[in-house]
Amino acid sequence: MVVENLGQVVFGERIKSSPYTLEFMKDQKCAKVCTKSYKTSSKEDKKKLNDLKRAMNLNYYHHWIVGE
Repeated sequence: MVVENLGQVVFGERIKSSPYTLEFMKDQKCAKVCTKSYKTSSKEDKKKLNDLKRAMNLNYYHHWIVGE
């Protein structure tokens, strides 16, 4: 169970489990963690892809809390 405070909930800083495996004391600069295909003929997919590109241009990032 993950305990969150009110500030985290209000500001959208929700804590969720990740499907990624991290290894300590092992240098790794880049690794493909997933793939996704978008249909450019789909209006919904175009919006999702544009939102993703915008986030990348704005240097969107994740804050990771690493535990057991």
